[in-house]
Amino acid sequence: MSLRPPNMLEKRIYDYIVIGGGTAGCVLAGRLAEAGHDTALIEQGPPDDHPAIRHSHTTELLTLWQDKTYCRDYLMERDPAHPAWPDTLRGTVLGGSGAINVMIHLRGNRRDFDLWRDLGNPGWGFDDMLPYLRRSESYAGGASEWRGGDGPIQVRQIGRSRYAEAFEQAAIELGFHGPGWDFNGARQEGGVGPLQYAVNADLQRSYTAGAYLTRPNAPARLTGVTALRVAFEETGPGLRAKGAIVRHPATGTEKLLSARAEVIVACGSYESPKLLMHSGLGPAEHLNAMGLTVRRDLPGVGENLQDHVILPLYFEGAAPLPDLKFFAETGLFTALTPDPLRWDRDGWPTVQMFMTAGVPERRWPGMPERFFGLYPSLCRPESRGHVRLVSPDPRRDPVIDPRFFSAESDLAMLSAGARLAQRLADTKAMEAINLGPIALEGPLPLPRIDPTTPDAALARYVRGYSRGLWHPTSTCAMGPEEDPMAVLDADLRVRGVAHLRVCDASAMPRIPCGNPNATIIAMAEKAADMVLAARR
Repeated sequence: MSLRPPNMLEKRIYDYIVIGGGTAGCVLAGRLAEAGHDTALIEQGPPDDHPAIRHSHTTELLTLWQDKTYCRDYLMERDPAHPAWPDTLRGTVLGGSGAINVMIHLRGNRRDFDLWRDLGNPGWGFDDMLPYLRRSESYAGGASEWRGGDGPIQVRQIGRSRYAEAFEQAAIELGFHGPGWDFNGARQEGGVGPLQYAVNADLQRSYTAGAYLTRPNAPARLTGVTALRVAFEETGPGLRAKGAIVRHPATGTEKLLSARAEVIVACGSYESPKLLMHSGLGPAEHLNAMGLTVRRDLPGVGENLQDHVILPLYFEGAAPLPDLKFFAETGLFTALTPDPLRWDRDGWPTVQMFMTAGVPERRWPGMPERFFGLYPSLCRPESRGHVRLVSPDPRRDPVIDPRFFSAESDLAMLSAGARLAQRLADTKAMEAINLGPIALEGPLPLPRIDPTTPDAALARYVRGYSRGLWHPTSTCAMGPEEDPMAVLDADLRVRGVAHLRVCDASAMPRIPCGNPNATIIAMAEKAADMVLAARR
């Protein structure tokens, strides 16, 4: 896909304007245009023309992440107790973070969606979402009651190495079902099996820019264009979104693009609240402090930030490493308790565990040539962070404070996940590949986790080496009218503003279990139906 000609902004009026060409924005713009509506998709990043986007095997992907033309590091507030937390990376390219992620395809847990519904969002339960989860995918294993067979996103399992097979047998030894568990099937929790990836038969990336923007009646793709704020008009006592103020990439001048029907914000969990706040929609006290005009006092904009937190644990390997093309091969979901000897295999998962061979978070000093990693991560963190402006200048990035482990329960749960990882490594099934844990060189070395490891020592280790998994959600969350922190209603409409919606991970009231990209795609499929129904 190439950049449109220099006069790409000469057209001024569209039926729909979608701001943000990431995972959700591509689905929405593609579906609206496919239905015959004149749609503009605004993306501040470049076209998705980097070869590593499609051929995103491990080495190419690491190279892509270093190219800041296509990615952006967002600075995070530093916790004095955890100064080494890395910044958070997001895709700034057509396709968004779905064009640079590791391509794991997990749709979340049934109970995640039912919780959304029970929090006051009718129409978002699992039974409501399943048709959209199925509609969006083409599963190589074939269509079923649970899986889609002819959707735009291609999904398949990948091969498993000797390391992955040993991990699966270790989990079975501890009581999990498997191998071959389908995490996107009837039930996510309780089993162990290979992870699925959004790739085609040639193992090339299947993502929303490539899948939804190449269909008939494609939307206008305005890449390299930055939306500064939403434009409004007063309609009696109300406020109506009428378009987007954008910066012309050639001249730097501002211009209004008008929408006859709706403006839809799909910039992600950092940029969507930023755009709303620069448009005068957000916490009044914060906007006043920034010198911005308050259009609507929406205290939940930028709040409720959630992310999965992951802890890498490394072990020296006894077998040759596979030619690993993907970051992780296999995993499991389970409900842990702080008691390291007990877990509810079939409960609502609190921890996701996956394993990989030979792919470190970073190349730590003293790392042996052969190694594998076990990675427990929090499925349903209780900690909440926020996204806020640092300046009235929309060119400045927001400041992000994840507040990881501000809820002590998260620290206890991830510590329990670390103990489970050690139990898996100590099984008979892992004996042939495991030469023992690797003591990372760093501020808090810990050579081995076992039942005698004091809780305090383990907690320090967890704080020292864990990080966010780059799955930010919930900063413009939907919720019932009586919830003062709800930014959106159940139709994703911004409260108090007509013809304006938000659809991306920021709209989730709670983070789902597992990598959220597949869930975002299904949300956008559902949102497209909502928007089209409102037009009729």
